[in-house]
Order: sequence, then C-alpha cells, then structure tokens
Amino acid sequence: MGRPCADGSLPLRSDQRATSQQSIRRANQSGPVMELEQIRIALVLSEELHFGRTASRLRISQPRVSQRLAALERELGGMLFDRTSRRVRLTPLGMRFRDEVGAAYEQLLAAGRSVSDAGRRLAGEIRIGFTPTTAGSALADFVRAFGRRHPDISVIHREVSFARPYDGLRTGEIDVLLMWRTGAPGGDLTEGPSIDRQERVAVMAVDHPLAGRRTISTLEVDRWVLMINFAPAQVLDVILPPTNVEGTPIPRVRVESSISTMAEYVAHVAKGSSVHPTVRSLSELVNRDDLTYVPLDDLPPVDLCLVWCTSHESATIRAAAAVAETIDLPPVGGGGC
Repeated sequence: MGRPCADGSLPLRSDQRATSQQSIRRANQSGPVMELEQIRIALVLSEELHFGRTASRLRISQPRVSQRLAALERELGGMLFDRTSRRVRLTPLGMRFRDEVGAAYEQLLAAGRSVSDAGRRLAGEIRIGFTPTTAGSALADFVRAFGRRHPDISVIHREVSFARPYDGLRTGEIDVLLMWRTGAPGGDLTEGPSIDRQERVAVMAVDHPLAGRRTISTLEVDRWVLMINFAPAQVLDVILPPTNVEGTPIPRVRVESSISTMAEYVAHVAKGSSVHPTVRSLSELVNRDDLTYVPLDDLPPVDLCLVWCTSHESATIRAAAAVAETIDLPPVGGGGC
C-alpha cells in the first residue's frame, strides 16, 4: 500500500490508474448521467482541494467522496482532479467542469428554491368545484369561513358534471372539489377534511304511497334504481350502499339511462312511481310541490369533504383544508342541513 496523500487519500497505483483511465475513456452514447451528490462533491472538492476537508464539509465519509468522484469521472470520460502524494489539483477538464457545471448547478438550485417558494406561497385564487347535490348551504358556509381566514384570495365557483366530477381536478380546471366521502376516490386523489354531514333520504313524487311517512327503511322499497351513467359507481355506493346498518342487502339494480342533468333527474322522479336515493341537501336546491323527501332510517349520514388531486397539492389547497378542519359537523346519527 502506498503512502497516503497529503490530503488523506490514497494515490492510485500504476495498474489502478491505467484501469481507471481506460474505463473513463468509454463513451456514453446517451450522454453523461450525473447525480446531484456527485456534482456537489466535485464542486466542493474544487474549492477545498482536500479530500478530508471535503468529506467534513459535506458530512459524509472520505471513502464516499473518493467513490462518488471516481464514478463521476468514469461517467464524464476524463479525470477532474490530479491526485498525488503531495496535493490535489484541478485538471483542465476539472476547471471546465467547475466553471460550466458549477454555473448550471447554481441555476438548478435557484430554480428549486423558486419552485419550493411557489409551492408554499398562497395563490391569488382558489377554484372550488361542486355538483348539484353539494351546492347547498355547506358550500356557502365553507366559502365564508375561507374568506374570513384568507380575504386576499378570490374564490371561484365551478359546477362540475355529476357523471364525471373528478375530471376537473385531474386536468387542473379546479383546485378542490366538494364531494361525498367515498373512501376510494382514486389513487391519484386525496379526500380531505369534511365540511358537512348529511342524512340520506328518498326523493319521490308527492302521491307515492310512501310519501306521507316520517321515515322509511331501504328495505321497504321493492327495487332501488341506480343510474350508472349519472354518477360514478363509488358515489352511487355512498348514496345507497349495498347493505343497510344491520348488514342486510338492499335491493338495488344498476341501469343505464339517458338522464344527464339534475333537471332531467327530478323531472323523471316527479312523473313516475319510482323512489330514488339522495341526500338532504338536494331539498335545499330542488324545492318542488310535486316532490317530497323522506329520511332513510337504516342508513347513517354521509360526510361531504374536500377532494383534491394529490400531485397538484399546493399551499392554497392546504389552506382550504385547514379551514375545513375548523368546521363543526352535526353529530353522527343527526340529520343533515
């Protein structure tokens, strides 16, 4: 083993140097792949010109400095530093690396800081999506609470399709969505805090045999019709789950329908003998003399929560979630608004 260099590293033997020089001449046809740690090590070493001080400054081991530098030199196809038993100095290639890659590295760090700052900075607006059944007083209460906490942020309301409510989150057209908590919105979505709790109800024509009841059981309806193209399957399963609170299967049938809007939906209910599941908030928005809403006494309430695209999470979305956390919900077992 040779004498240690003045900087604490071991000099390369002649056979090691030949092998190293031969390996670093191999061209990388796809271009060099440099890791940030390798770049940082080489730039700090270009300032310190000492392996020990470089390791201490970066708080890593000295062997790691040598290993990562050697890997970088192999990737670049040339030696960045000339190591001898007396000193470490930059080669011409090393000087070029320091000047050109160093400048690019500083720009990359500055860009990272800029993006990080943007992620922590509140935007000037927040776009809140809602469906016909989530546009009731809970939405208005949440917007008022948000405005009190963040008066400089404009709130933009966007109604979304009930059939495809999550699309606007994924495309970036809305920031958050008010939607019934499903527990399974999709792997790319986050269900945040709840802002309301609603009882499930049955909507029916006023002359339906069950219309005069104070409450009904889901089992008193011969067959519940779920229109599969009117809302996502997971939302339909929240409004009317497969079983009631006792675990008894609810008679449900899934059918395709040409109905695509809430106006068409209520018109269909008002003219027929069928009973449809929904939530109490719909009665705030659709108050017709030919319709009535009867609570379902064998299903628990359902929560209305904020939903956002996980990869789009920002300081503004986190601010909205923080406001939602402050909203008191009705007790479980109580009615909705």
